[in-house]
Amino acid sequence: PRRVLILGGGDGLAVRQVLKHETVQAITLVDIDPAVTRLGQDHHLLREANDNALSAPRVTIINADAFNHVAETNEYYDVILSDLPDPRNEALCKLYSGVFYQLLQRRLAPGGVIAVQATSPFFARHAYWSIVETIRQTGLAVTPFHVQVPSFGNWGFVLAAKAPLEPQNYAPTVPVKFLNAATFQAGLSFPADTAKIEVNISTLDRPAVLSYYEAASRNWR
Repeated sequence: PRRVLILGGGDGLAVRQVLKHETVQAITLVDIDPAVTRLGQDHHLLREANDNALSAPRVTIINADAFNHVAETNEYYDVILSDLPDPRNEALCKLYSGVFYQLLQRRLAPGGVIAVQATSPFFARHAYWSIVETIRQTGLAVTPFHVQVPSFGNWGFVLAAKAPLEPQNYAPTVPVKFLNAATFQAGLSFPADTAKIEVNISTLDRPAVLSYYEAASRNWR
């Protein structure tokens, strides 16, 4: 990939990982909160954690609403990483709507891939699969997967592209601490208690994902 868009991720940790790819020429980081990106740039502990990634010359920081930015930009990207907060309120749910994923699709360069943080298929099973199906209904080919994150537990993601991906061929091309081909393959299989279920898709006027997420949150308490 040459051009990468990261939505959220103002701490700079996702940027740090993307910078490992020498083919990447430009990274655009869109985070709504300038205080977060300043912290990622200036706080010594975060700077140490992200390898001073937010000050790299290949990185452009834009403090704006992700929905508005994607709707207004004319740029195309080889990779779009959606590292946004969970859909815990109506304002955030627009970032998990069919319209939002259609906007992302329009910004994909030929052969491009979208990766979405999609809550937990274990703790918020209905919400997770609602996100998967909402992305699928835009016409994108989806690849759901999950991993065990020490600080979060079982967490889910979605890969999406205009043409079906071939996840069986995945292998890291840069040094990473956790993910390898075997781990990724394991993440493509969902146990019975996290497997796909019937759900409604999420729209701007009917944010089904919010109802699912709120119901799951009540069960966590």
